[in-house]
Amino acid sequence: MSESSTRPTWHADLARRDRTAHDAMARRAQETAEPLLQQRFDAVSAELHVLRAAVARRDAVLRDLTAALVERDAQLRAAAEQIARPGSSADLARELARRARGVAGRFVRAGLRQR
Repeated sequence: MSESSTRPTWHADLARRDRTAHDAMARRAQETAEPLLQQRFDAVSAELHVLRAAVARRDAVLRDLTAALVERDAQLRAAAEQIARPGSSADLARELARRARGVAGRFVRAGLRQR
C-alpha cells in the first residue's frame, strides 16, 4: 500500500522537476538566442564578403584573359593576312634571288681575279 501512495508523489515530483528544467532551458534559449543568431549572422556576412571578393578577383582575371585573347587573335589575324598577301611571298622570292645573285657574283669575281 505504501508503494501506491508514493507513486503519485513521485510522479508529481518528476513532473515538477521536468517543468523546472524546461523553464530553465527556455530561459537559457531566450537569453542566448539573440547573441547566437548575431554571431551566426556575422559569420555568414564575413563568409559572403570573402566570396564576393573571390568572385570579383576571378572576374578581373577573366576580363584580363579575355583582353589578352582578343589581342592575340588580332595578332594572329594580322599575321595570317600578311602571309596570305600575294606580294609578301613574291618579295621573299625576290630577296632570296637577289642574295643568290650576290653570292654567285662574288664567286664569279673571285674566279676572274684568279686568272
